[in-house]
This record gives sequence, structure tokens and C-alpha cells, in this order.
Amino acid sequence: MQKYDKEVFRRLANISGYDEETLSQYVRVEDGGVYPSETLDILAPSWRWKPRHALVGQPGITSAGPSLAFDFTAADLAAFLLTHSAVFLTEAWGKIEEGPLGLREPDDYGDAADAAILLAQAYQLLQNAIAKVGPRPSQEWLDAVEAGEAFTNAWDTALDEHKVGEFGVSDEENRQRHAVATAQAAVLKTRGNELTELAEQRLKQWRRAMTRHLLMREVPQVRTNHSIEEPIKKQWSLKKDFRPRDFSYIGALRQTMQALIEQNVKPTASAVLAFWKAQKPEQIRQVSDQHFVLKGVNNADKKVMRKDLQNAIDRHLVCHSVD
Repeated sequence: MQKYDKEVFRRLANISGYDEETLSQYVRVEDGGVYPSETLDILAPSWRWKPRHALVGQPGITSAGPSLAFDFTAADLAAFLLTHSAVFLTEAWGKIEEGPLGLREPDDYGDAADAAILLAQAYQLLQNAIAKVGPRPSQEWLDAVEAGEAFTNAWDTALDEHKVGEFGVSDEENRQRHAVATAQAAVLKTRGNELTELAEQRLKQWRRAMTRHLLMREVPQVRTNHSIEEPIKKQWSLKKDFRPRDFSYIGALRQTMQALIEQNVKPTASAVLAFWKAQKPEQIRQVSDQHFVLKGVNNADKKVMRKDLQNAIDRHLVCHSVD
């Protein structure tokens, strides 16, 4: 399998819109490979995760070392894209599930054509792996976020209810009120911490499975047009039970997602927006490549950005393993 060196990585960063100064905010590029930036290096362990951590125990693998070692393959780059250090690439080219968005033909990049081909291959390998391993866990994170919001609301309510910080109250009385309010919201705080820990564990298991699939087995044949190998309608379906929440466009969104699946097109925010440009639902006032405007009551329209639309899609989509 072809290997790429430090200079190809720099060309990849350049076509992604980064020079040495802006790239240094995310990673350190050294002779031996790519390391997390000093900012990331002081954060929580989950942010410092590297693909090599999933491979410890294999011949020649140590836990210490770069996130991406030179020289590297397309599969190595795909595994690197699972790290927090690689956010500079996913910000430029889209999520691993749908990118690379906006990538042109390789010869459009001149001397960096090899970097463009490498990027397309890495995204394709990731999407092939997701079809086998399963989608990135998301429901656990949604549950953790909801639990955190519930705690925050309960905490604010308890502080108001017990008049914490009331003017004219002694420090001792205020400390006692604060302790009572804290105890009142403690159960929800514990629940939020438990759900966050569960979400982090699920993500760790998924990244480990993805990394081992990418780097410890024969790499699937890559197609440079980054189309998914298996028929879309076999890989994706809509969740049968869902909560509409406060999104009045969810019914139209699910209909569009189903229509795209039937057309053998993976439902992504880009695909949905393109579909709505051609066939605009009655709830939608305006559609662009980056957002849509949802009709509101009394002219209170709401702009929904593409990333928020993608989050809604992710909540309603199920990936099936296809052998």
C-alpha cells in the first residue's frame, strides 16, 4: 500500500486552508509524525486519544508516540481522522460520515493532487468501516446533554427557591442555604455524570473497533469518487420511534430522508437541502446550501443551519451492518 511522508501531510493541510501558524493550533508536525497541540495535550484523556492506544499489544506498537506517524497510509490517515487533533480536517471537509464535501478533481490541486486523492481515500475507508462497525454513538451523548440541562435547571430553581445570595443574609446562613440547594439537585448531577461517563465509554469502544477494522485487517478497495460500496437502502433506515420535540419540520424531514434512501442516496444535510431546493416543503420558506428558513407564527421565522439539520438527521437515522 502506498505510503505518504511529511511533505504530503503539509500539502494536505494547505489544500484544507491551513498554513504552519494556523495548523499549530491543532497539531505539532515533527519529523516523526503529527502530535496533538500543546492546548489539546493538557485536556482530558479522551481528547488526547490516538489510534495507537487501540492497538497496544500488537507487535511494534507502543502507547506513546505520534497520532499519525510518518510515513503513513490512507488507512492511517483515516484512523487519524477519528482523533480530536484532526478537527482541522473535518472542519474543512465535513464529518467523516459525509465528507469530503467540496473536494474537487485531483488535478485541480496541481502539485497537491496526491493529497486530494489521499483525502478521498481516507474518507472512503472511514465510510466503509462505519458500514461494518456501525455509526458513531450519538444517543448516549444526547441523553447526557439532556441530563446536564435538567441538572442546570434544577440547580437554578433550587438556588432561587432557597434564596441563596439574598441581600442582608449572613455568610453562615447563605452557606447553609447553598448546601440545601446543592443536595436538592445532587441526584440529577450524579445522573448527568453517569450518562457522560457512559457516553465516553461508548465512544471509546467505537473508536477502538473502527481503528482495529481500519488498521488490522485487509483494507477494502477504495473508489476515488467516494461512493459507498453497498446500496444505501440496505445500509440506512429511519428510527421507528422518535420524539418530535419542538421541531415542526421533522415530519417533512423524515419524508425527505426516506425518499433519498429509496433513491439510493444517503440522507445528509447537503442531500436534504438539495432535495428541498427542488421540492420545497410547505413548512419551509427559503433554502440555501448552508441553511433553511422555517416558517413561523406571526412572521417569527427561524433559520436552521446545516450543522443543526445534520444533528436532527443523525437522531433519526439507523445504520445497518451489511456483509
